[in-house]
Amino acid sequence: MTTPFSLAGGLGAVALSLAVLTAPAAACELHQADATPPTAAQSTLHTADAHGTAGHHYTVGDLTITAPWARASAGMARAGAAFMTIENVGPDDRLVAASADVSARIELHTHIMSADGVMQMREVEGGIEISANGETRLEPGGLHVMFMGLEAPFVEGTRFPLTLTFEQAGEVTVEVEVLSPTAGAHGS
Repeated sequence: MTTPFSLAGGLGAVALSLAVLTAPAAACELHQADATPPTAAQSTLHTADAHGTAGHHYTVGDLTITAPWARASAGMARAGAAFMTIENVGPDDRLVAASADVSARIELHTHIMSADGVMQMREVEGGIEISANGETRLEPGGLHVMFMGLEAPFVEGTRFPLTLTFEQAGEVTVEVEVLSPTAGAHGS
């Protein structure tokens, strides 16, 4: 069952300790048949991202999504997150929805510091801004796609499809690479 992200409502503050996140694998396969005509969203092989790992580029409209990744789940964790870089060579856009078959609920989140100094996750009301002619990073400790009520733990070395919906560019389905439980942590 595909669960669409909803901008209405939200869980409010979710403690950072609930997040179990993931990153890109060392090798990537293309999943396009040679006979398939080009579509609005195209995938090409990517050599390395900022973490030194390989991944895909996905293009929709003026946007390029690079190396979507997630951390493998720790134990029986019921939450996880996906990260990526979104480059925009056109006018302002906004990531307004995400959907996948991996969890009961998906939201777009960010981290904020509460008044008492505790880092908390919150749903991004209205979606994630993708500035004109700029780059938006979804990364640990910042913006991310949050999966709540995982159907099964994220397993290192696997992939899952994630459909992203942008206000201007439309939809694109990317493959999220599941990396080690410590991927993206300082020093890893």
